[in-house]
Amino acid sequence: MSLRPAVVLALLAVVLVGCTQEPASTGRVSAAAIISTVEGFAGKDAAVSHINVLRKEAKNGEVSFVDLAIACKPGTRDCLLVAPDGAGYPNLADFVDDTKLLEPGDTISGAGGIPTHPDTAQSETITKNDPADAAWTVVGLSAAGLVVAALVVFVALWLVRRARGRRDADRLLTEWDLPPED
Repeated sequence: MSLRPAVVLALLAVVLVGCTQEPASTGRVSAAAIISTVEGFAGKDAAVSHINVLRKEAKNGEVSFVDLAIACKPGTRDCLLVAPDGAGYPNLADFVDDTKLLEPGDTISGAGGIPTHPDTAQSETITKNDPADAAWTVVGLSAAGLVVAALVVFVALWLVRRARGRRDADRLLTEWDLPPED
């Protein structure tokens, strides 16, 4: 195997590993963090409201409310959902996936369209996935990608060698041609 495919595969692996993100959530409830996020997103004149979503814990089935802030830039519908630990999210699904305030398997139910267009006529229910499952999914997809890349390189090399072999065979046959008869 030449050096180029090995370098390309190594770079691909580095890029895939670098795609993971650190969560914005700290898991610690903080009023100062909420204020900082709201002011950082929409300024001191932000339109701020709050909404309660229902949380059902997977481990014991207990139901409780999670109080979330919605910060909107003045005069626009550009809004951000702010968690009790101060992390900001563009929608409820990102909050559920990223926050450390929930455990894997916990379910959140709330109004549809949070934070931009909360609609109490529609509800949205989202279950937090296990981050360990997500890591194994990334590892599995990376491994599958590497196998496919290796197969592509192998097939390309095989086709090139096969074409070269045919040229060499044709050249041998022309060298063995008998001279014309008189």
